[in-house]
Amino acid sequence: MQADYTGWETLSFSADRDMSTGTITLTITTDDGEIRIDAGRSEDDAASLRDNLKSASDEAGQIADNWQDIPEEDDGYVTEDYRSGYGVMLERTHHDTPWGARGYPSREIATYELAKLMGDSGVFFNSWIQRERGITDPISDDINALLDDEGKVKPLQGVRYQEGDNVLIGDYDYPYVVDKDYGTLGVMLHISGDPSITEFESHENLKPYQEEDCDE
Repeated sequence: MQADYTGWETLSFSADRDMSTGTITLTITTDDGEIRIDAGRSEDDAASLRDNLKSASDEAGQIADNWQDIPEEDDGYVTEDYRSGYGVMLERTHHDTPWGARGYPSREIATYELAKLMGDSGVFFNSWIQRERGITDPISDDINALLDDEGKVKPLQGVRYQEGDNVLIGDYDYPYVVDKDYGTLGVMLHISGDPSITEFESHENLKPYQEEDCDE
């Protein structure tokens, strides 16, 4: 028989012997009342109860000493998809990127956005990267490194452009529009006039666009 209970932190265990009958009783006290288990009447029964409880205690201690978190549905996720990039999910909700439903261009940027989302919402669950084949690895340390002492995401380093700024890529003379500048992590762009044509570039390959840069 298996019984499921919640709120295990409120449980207490006790064992006693009724000297009038000799019955050994294990009592488990819950918020809803008591569970009383007849554990026998002999000295061997008492020793067996002791050994079983000690074994359970040792097993619980091993679990606690070697604890590993496992993914929960409400946790934070960076999702990996080789076709569309990296997504961000928190509390079972997917969040669009500056490119709409298309993913972020790098894991680092998606991780930053998840950290920002947690800081803005005040929700600090465990975090994971979920790879394309469903394998999950913890990234809570990466998230925590991006948050300050107040739980807010730290400013990005090296940001130069605002959303909507026009820039040129390398030697091309046709302007691109900045969707999001992530500083040293790179810049998300789309070609002017067509948001469906996107690029991801480092600052070294960009320069501000001036009208005279455009061929007549």
